[in-house]
Amino acid sequence: MKNRDKDLLRSEYERQRVVRLEDGRRQNFSYYSAQRSSEGTDRSSRRLRPQQSIQADGKRRKRSKMFWLFSGAIAIVLGFILYVGSDSNVTVLDSRGVVEQKDVVRYKKTVEATIKASLLNHNKATVDSRGIARNLKKNHPELQSAVVTVPIVGNKVNAYVTQYPAEFILRQGSSRYGLTSNGYIIELPKLSQTLPVVNDETGEEVTVGGHLLPESHVSFIKTVVYELAHNNLKVSSISLPSGKAYEINIYLKSKPFYIKFNLAEDAMQQSGAAVAIIKQLGSTSPEYIDLRVPGRAYYK
Repeated sequence: MKNRDKDLLRSEYERQRVVRLEDGRRQNFSYYSAQRSSEGTDRSSRRLRPQQSIQADGKRRKRSKMFWLFSGAIAIVLGFILYVGSDSNVTVLDSRGVVEQKDVVRYKKTVEATIKASLLNHNKATVDSRGIARNLKKNHPELQSAVVTVPIVGNKVNAYVTQYPAEFILRQGSSRYGLTSNGYIIELPKLSQTLPVVNDETGEEVTVGGHLLPESHVSFIKTVVYELAHNNLKVSSISLPSGKAYEINIYLKSKPFYIKFNLAEDAMQQSGAAVAIIKQLGSTSPEYIDLRVPGRAYYK
């Protein structure tokens, strides 16, 4: 009986010991089991993160690509809007505002050559419109004014040029030109039928844009024509004789003779002398009247 009780007590002790040992193991391994659990979670999260990161990188790249495409499109549009081409629109006016097309080609070449000379002239923000206008007047002294504008819409600059007024029709052989108030040669203006005719007999080559007479000589001829017309002596033509730089011959519509004037002397004085002599001659018709010597008048 005693042995049996001892065995029972031993069995109970062993059972409690095993429980304590098992409980101890659970306590001892609870940290590691938790660590294993967290490591498992980390591994699963690490398995998910690369895929999420790739997706995020893809979105960033897509946004960056769209940004640069949009920026490039804006840059192209702005570049096209601000671009200035070498071609130009030129409008030529005379002093009365009448559009002349004959001289357009010469002026267009100057405008376009000036634009090509600088890269800055190919951008609306930096184009030197005043410089282009100055260059036009420098290369074409027959121009009284030149204005160059840059359009808001379009890629061609617009040049508006005004020539000095044509005071005379210049005739050389079968060719006819306009002679401006500052002595330059232009294409014959549309409204020129009423202008006095100057016959160039000098034999010098005449070209459009070239300089024929000093401005003072043109002013002299204008004064003489006006003073004679004021005294009912209308001029039919004027000639520039060959080899005589300071001489002009003026022919009258109502008289068979011509008058020789000296361009280096006073126009008003010579005009007055011509009127006085013609009145003295009356019905007499000489071959010419010579007023080239100051203070004297001759006729033949």
